[in-house]
Amino acid sequence: MAFRSPLKLVANLSMFSAGSLFQEMILLCVLYRLTEELAGNWIALPCTLMLFAGVHLLNDNQTLGSVTLLMFSSLILIAPFILTRRLWLSWGFHAGWNFMQAGFFGLPDSGILFDGWIVSEVTGPEWVTGGAVGLEATYLSVGTNFLVGIVILIVAIKNGKLVAPSWRRDR
Repeated sequence: MAFRSPLKLVANLSMFSAGSLFQEMILLCVLYRLTEELAGNWIALPCTLMLFAGVHLLNDNQTLGSVTLLMFSSLILIAPFILTRRLWLSWGFHAGWNFMQAGFFGLPDSGILFDGWIVSEVTGPEWVTGGAVGLEATYLSVGTNFLVGIVILIVAIKNGKLVAPSWRRDR
């Protein structure tokens, strides 16, 4: 196993933190909130998940199957926002995932290969490794992220955090 300079960790942490913050601001603070305000959670949630995943089709090595898996996995990014109405937890999940996967371990992230701190080579079946797409295309990560997202969403529902469509709200 080989390692790059510790400065690579700092550079990667900065890059993945800034990139995921930008994505979450556009995804949650603009697109999700505007759709939620008009149509409520149950329309905003799948629309935002599909849009977020669909944009990843522009990345190398992505397929319709890997993007579909990403759509389900990304519930872990939106559910905390529904619960807290704050960006920090969603951003933390997103930045932490991307940094650890690509910036630390040097594995592909969303079909893009980055120079991680650890110089790694992963072998094995694609359903375990994610292949050229990365770990986010594995059934284990999708299942885990989706289940955690569901649990957070259930807590949001129990705490009355859902927003009804504009045509169903009392004025």
